[in-house]
Amino acid sequence: MNLMANQKQLDLLASGKTPWNNWRRAYPDVQAVEPDLHVADLHGVDLHDVDFHSADLTEANLQGADLRGANLREADLRNANLQSANLTDAYLQEAHLRWADLRGANLCNTNLMGAELSKADLRGADLHGAILNRATFAEANLSLVDLSGTDLSKARLRGANLQGTILDRAVFVETEVEVNVSPDKLSRKSHSKRQVAKERKLESVIVLDNHAA
Repeated sequence: MNLMANQKQLDLLASGKTPWNNWRRAYPDVQAVEPDLHVADLHGVDLHDVDFHSADLTEANLQGADLRGANLREADLRNANLQSANLTDAYLQEAHLRWADLRGANLCNTNLMGAELSKADLRGADLHGAILNRATFAEANLSLVDLSGTDLSKARLRGANLQGTILDRAVFVETEVEVNVSPDKLSRKSHSKRQVAKERKLESVIVLDNHAA
């Protein structure tokens, strides 16, 4: 693994999203050799609508960055600092976010379908309306996170910290949760009425037994 980001690519990115996106379209072969932005310092940078598809952003500093509508499909964001980043309407399908710091990040309406968020820290993040089906949150910290209106179908929440998590109108179909995190106790606000529970189809939630082999 390279110790630093590719300087030429950093310079191109600094020139603006249009030159960067044009370069990515003009040289489709870079999809096979992902853009190298490992440990890049991009904190507070305007990166909205930028094409980061399959880019290596491991350990990158994206704190407070504007990533609205950015294409981060299959991007590698392991250990990245995304504190307070604006990821509204961003595309993160199949993105790798293991150990990522997403505290206070804005993930409203973000597409995280199939994303890997194991051990990620999402405390204080806003995921209202986010698409989270098939996403993995194993041992992630979702304490007090607003997941109102999210699609958690087939998501994996085994070992996640869900204390105080708000799940108003969230969708649960074949969702994996710990046996000690009963769906009817995830959020008092979310499960105050039996009718609400039925609407979410909680009867189809897969409850995993920690003691199972």
